Amino acid sequence: MSIAAGLLKAPHVGIRDLKENLSRLLKCGNPLVVTERGKPIDVILSYAEMMNLIDIVDEMTDAETLAT
Repeated sequence: MSIAAGLLKAPHVGIRDLKENLSRLLKCGNPLVVTERGKPIDVILSYAEMMNLIDIVDEMTDAETLAT
């Protein structure tokens, strides 16, 4: 699944619910879209997913990789 598709399917959680259930929500390991009054304002990703994104960006900006 692509990163964008994963975010579209990610659960949305309001700020109040996030504060009340932070530990439980983080343990599930899925990306979370944080909303304020129903509008997405932030995304919470696992450390592993964030590292994968950084690797992708690094590869996309590496001159040697782009040359091949």
